[in-house]
Amino acid sequence: GPETLTMRQMLLDLRRWLGFSPAPVVEVPAALVRVAARAGDIFGGTAITTALRQLEFGKVGSLERFVAATGIRPRRWSDALLARPSQTQDRWHACIYFLRPLLRLTLAAMWIASGLVGLLQPTSTVSSILAAIGFVGAGGSAILWTSCLLDVIIGIALIVRLRPRLLAVIQLAVVIGYTVGLTYARPALWFNPFGPLLKNLPIMTAILILSAMERER
Repeated sequence: GPETLTMRQMLLDLRRWLGFSPAPVVEVPAALVRVAARAGDIFGGTAITTALRQLEFGKVGSLERFVAATGIRPRRWSDALLARPSQTQDRWHACIYFLRPLLRLTLAAMWIASGLVGLLQPTSTVSSILAAIGFVGAGGSAILWTSCLLDVIIGIALIVRLRPRLLAVIQLAVVIGYTVGLTYARPALWFNPFGPLLKNLPIMTAILILSAMERER
């Protein structure tokens, strides 16, 4: 367009367009930005090294040459924003975008911690539950180790974003399997004040929400 804008001004304008209250701008040292971009390459997101190189290169061109070549005269940035007021979905996307990696990493931490805690527990501590389901002796130990290793693998897969849709199905199947098995072995857990089984309901909801957010075009 006819204006030369800084990234700072564009972000402030977009925030105002979304209807959010003003927020302070914090300048981050370039070295830390490069570290964040490297992390973005690994874990995903908009802050990646390619985007950083594009920003450092700059995006300023000749307006009149563009008009001469295309016959199109672009609008001012502010006029373009005014032409399309923000909608509810725009605010939702702005609010949840940075919550998506937090949700993914939180679920990953839960799966990995659950698996490691289970591996560190002696089989005797859960032998009665396994026996109630029908697994005793070596069979019980094998089931315990298999389930714990599966938890850790799911957590690692979440961190590297391996096949998000398939991974969501696997997570739901595992949580449902745990819930059904524990309900059969210890139905009283549903009435436990700490909610060891009730917590599975919001966990499954969180898995579904993450699966929906991971489906990018």
